[in-house]
Amino acid sequence: MAGTVRARTGDGVLTDHPSDGQRIDLGIVVDYYRPYVSGLTEVARFIAEGLAGRGYRIEVVCGRHDPELAPTEDIDGVSVRRCTVRGHVGKALIHRQVSAADAHGLWTLQTSIFPENRASLNLHHCAGFRTLAVRERIGRHHGQWRDTVFLERRRQDQALDGPEAAALPRRYAARS
Repeated sequence: MAGTVRARTGDGVLTDHPSDGQRIDLGIVVDYYRPYVSGLTEVARFIAEGLAGRGYRIEVVCGRHDPELAPTEDIDGVSVRRCTVRGHVGKALIHRQVSAADAHGLWTLQTSIFPENRASLNLHHCAGFRTLAVRERIGRHHGQWRDTVFLERRRQDQALDGPEAAALPRRYAARS
């Protein structure tokens, strides 16, 4: 039996859309999904494709970060719907992380990201991280050796002094 589903359009207007009448067994909401690769994306893909392979109807709702990606498509038995991106949660989170690290006197932040995860690399570069190296065959992922891009962000000031240094354990304080 066909009916309607309430959903927001790309411009944010709440409207009724025709439904094909089929139920969805599981809906997964993530910021990024294929073709992007990250730890969370891979977990979502693993769960979605695994359950779809067992006959469940799975729908992934994610952001449409690239206008060249189709707004809806079927990928390996998983219905994928990409929505217009209104805000950038990632920017807010990384800004908070960097601000908190600076406020607590942390000198260096480091991370490793898969090379094909361009969105995460760009986000980190915008937050002041710089690429130090590509580490080849650093770890196994789904049975394949993978490279990672190693990034680092250092505090802008070159020496810790004043109240920040006093709050650090002695072994971390600047030596004179």
